[in-house]
Amino acid sequence: MALYPVIILFTLCDIIIKYASTNASHFEVTACHENSSSLQIVPNTPRVVDVVPGSVVHLWCHFCDDIEDYFPKLWFYKPRGNKQAEILSDIENNDFSTKLVITPVHILNIHDFDENNSGIYTCRSPETTDKGNIFMYNLEGILNVEISPKVGTFIQWQEYNRNYLYTINKKFIISEEEPFKSLRKNLNKTLKLTTIWENWGECKAVDRQKGVRKRIGRCHIQPTVVNAILEIKPMDVGSDTFLSYLTDGYYISCRSLHLNKAAPKLSQILSNIPDFEEEEPCHVVKRVKHKINRKKHKTIKQVEENSHVTLSCTEAVSNSDLKWFKDAKLLNPVSRNKKNKNEEEPHISISANNSLHISHIRKNEEGNYSCLTNGKTVQVFEVIIVSKSKLLNQEFIRYSIYLGFVLSLAMTCYCAGVYVAWHRRSSFVDPLNINKKGTYEYHRLQREREKLLK
Repeated sequence: MALYPVIILFTLCDIIIKYASTNASHFEVTACHENSSSLQIVPNTPRVVDVVPGSVVHLWCHFCDDIEDYFPKLWFYKPRGNKQAEILSDIENNDFSTKLVITPVHILNIHDFDENNSGIYTCRSPETTDKGNIFMYNLEGILNVEISPKVGTFIQWQEYNRNYLYTINKKFIISEEEPFKSLRKNLNKTLKLTTIWENWGECKAVDRQKGVRKRIGRCHIQPTVVNAILEIKPMDVGSDTFLSYLTDGYYISCRSLHLNKAAPKLSQILSNIPDFEEEEPCHVVKRVKHKINRKKHKTIKQVEENSHVTLSCTEAVSNSDLKWFKDAKLLNPVSRNKKNKNEEEPHISISANNSLHISHIRKNEEGNYSCLTNGKTVQVFEVIIVSKSKLLNQEFIRYSIYLGFVLSLAMTCYCAGVYVAWHRRSSFVDPLNINKKGTYEYHRLQREREKLLK
């Protein structure tokens, strides 16, 4: 029983190590739109994102080089082949919704991605009609194929295109082999392979001023639109859902899991096409040392319910026109001077030095508070309200863990000492019978004296 706490500790450590090693094998995918991307050139064109199952996905609701904001935005989801999109927060599927987390800056995080999470994700402002403010992503689960990408310049990619994509595209047009013949017959339209490029990576220095930047190009089936007047016969390579998936106007990865299930023969051919990593020279630009660190502007404050809180916008310039917002809502003079019952001073007030004071803060006032100057965010505070009982419970649990560890260590040492003493009990001298004749110890000592005298 004394060793029971130690066994529990070792079991917990083993579980943590196994969990960490399992998660280490997963990928992490971050996707965003560049200002020069297809979002601006062709409206409503989603950014193609290929994801291996088990990965963690981060989708941004702003351009790659823009600063995140806290203004209201909504995320929508539409499965492939469907016309109707749903608001993510309204989806009642527990297996789907439990994987999704939307941060205060509207970054969508999808944990443990699987094939059922594939589809079209859209983020936009509720009031916007400007196509440039709509961020669309085409997420698709793909096979994890261990094939090294081809590396080279744009000229070498043209050779890669002739060797791999052009050969397959020719088969889509004239080949009598399967599955090319069935696809051409049932769709009454030929498919075409193309390369979808990811965003350029950073320019890595090779010399003092010369550098190299890279981007990955992946094989995809180009969107196909079938004339609705045509009578489409059942396909030999898949079901009607595959037909809608193949003709919904979005790109399909050559390593798509859905394609692998619906048309395994075609998937076997396309999944072996390697990616292409393009390299091009670039000019290394030295980073400015005083570049703003975004992380320092986000401050998390955990406060007790019904306590007083002061938020100071220390980085704002003095005598500037400073405004305070709560979750993108302006704290106007009406809300600032609002008083609760039995209060002699305003519940929310702003001092002369632009500090925000909240007295007797309540749970419904939890959220993100930001101070803006000239339309630019200077500092952001995330205020978390915790009840007093919860704070006390957290402290109690923390100290209980320390106490349990100390007690388990002490009991382990005590039991080890008792165990050793019990096995060495015959070597101890009985202090009550040490000088009595006739005892075992007396005769043993006498024999030792005689041996020494001889």
